[in-house]
Amino acid sequence: MADKVAGDAYDGRAGKDIETHGDISAAPLAWFARLCAQRRQMTAAMEDVAAAPDFVEPAYTVLVDWLKFGLFLHIRDCTDDLFPLLTSRAHKDDDFKAVMATLAADHDFTKAHVRRLMPRLEALHLVREPASSHGTVASGLRDLAHRERQHVAVLTKVILPIARLRLVKADVETLSTNMAARRQ
Repeated sequence: MADKVAGDAYDGRAGKDIETHGDISAAPLAWFARLCAQRRQMTAAMEDVAAAPDFVEPAYTVLVDWLKFGLFLHIRDCTDDLFPLLTSRAHKDDDFKAVMATLAADHDFTKAHVRRLMPRLEALHLVREPASSHGTVASGLRDLAHRERQHVAVLTKVILPIARLRLVKADVETLSTNMAARRQ
């Protein structure tokens, strides 16, 4: 089983690696929280790549790989498993349907935005030009970073705490199994 998601090694601002490897089955919600931390860290990479006056190979490569693979895995973890499981266990007083709808819309925005941005970002990567020299790419990365930062804040401050309270053992096992299967 592949036990690392593209982008694990980026440490541009944080000064340390975000570990996402390990056994998903042991604690899938903790693993999910680490993916959120990684996603937050990648917003810093987006901003760094957008602002860098020169082409910076490690950050660029890690960011491109993560945008192509890691981000979409995490989105699937949310949309295919966590959100439906949590919705099925929600209490009437949880009242987070609007939050879930916003997060789903965020995922749609992110997928479309990344698909538009990737050809230009990959082209710049091939010719080793900084994103900052191409305004639409730099602004696209900054816009995505801003939206992702807000999205991850809601995941970590609202969704994960509710998931820890509401999901039962069978739900956590399903989450674990499906997340692990996506990474094989």
